[in-house]
Amino acid sequence: MRIAFQMDAPESLDLAGDSSFALALEAARRGFALHWYGVESLTLEDWRLSAFVRPLRVRGGGDGDGAGAAMESGDGRRERLDTMDMILVRQNPPFNMNYLHATWLLEYLPPATLVLNDPRALRDAPEKLLRGAAAEHTPPTLISSDAELIEAFARRQPDGVVLKPLYGYGGYGVVRVTAEEAARGGALAAHLARLRESWEGPPLAQAYLPAVSREERRVFLIGGAAVGVIGRVPAAGEFRANLRLGARGEAAELRAHEVRVAGLVAEALGAERVLFAGLDFIGDYLTEVNVTSPTGLTQLRTLSGVDGASLFWDAALALRARRTA
Repeated sequence: MRIAFQMDAPESLDLAGDSSFALALEAARRGFALHWYGVESLTLEDWRLSAFVRPLRVRGGGDGDGAGAAMESGDGRRERLDTMDMILVRQNPPFNMNYLHATWLLEYLPPATLVLNDPRALRDAPEKLLRGAAAEHTPPTLISSDAELIEAFARRQPDGVVLKPLYGYGGYGVVRVTAEEAARGGALAAHLARLRESWEGPPLAQAYLPAVSREERRVFLIGGAAVGVIGRVPAAGEFRANLRLGARGEAAELRAHEVRVAGLVAEALGAERVLFAGLDFIGDYLTEVNVTSPTGLTQLRTLSGVDGASLFWDAALALRARRTA
């Protein structure tokens, strides 16, 4: 099996908690031939897609964070991507025109080369734009460029709002506006101005949920099923529960409500189009569905004993078998 990771340069990754590394380690254990390329090298010539592909070597502890963990690339060459059995889209967001451009190019590959997650699904399901029955389980939400509408929405929320760039990631650009600040209006206007300067698209305003101070939960959706969950507790003085911002991961058990909502998300996304997604919950509310390079597999295995990387490859191989049958 020839596997290519479309991802950021290996030396830029934090191997202690990187899900691409965890997936690569499991793939190597299964004897797959691993490669990687940067999205910037994608080239379409005479309607055939190629990239500058490098071999990829990985080693490390069982959870991808042990002593001696490494992810190294060798000398590369330009190669047609239809020579790969699978391509994993794993470059970091933000989801911008470059990301969008890459999804269009990947659709020139023949069906025999399985691309995960499906490029069309990546376009159709940006993290913060939820559709279908799953949207009924979200907190009060507004997406708009109209400052007056955002201000009125914020004033209606008893605990204020969280403002997010619509196509952002990792907690970057996310701010809280308290109910008092929303009533005054000045702080809200300043935050909106900064969002417009730094991010494309209309901002997203969502009711602030005080339960986030206790825990945000990441549910792992693999092959259309909720397979595990971890809790994430924000650092002191921080409301964002991103691990990169110092949040503490905790072991957790799936709740019936999370499994039910995950099923609705899987139905909306299509289990064969989005093989791996991360669903974020605060209390009973679904706040995001992460499909562009979702993370947390290392923490899932360490905290809950669920080997999400192994489950991913089981689902990927089963999907490929159905496609090639």
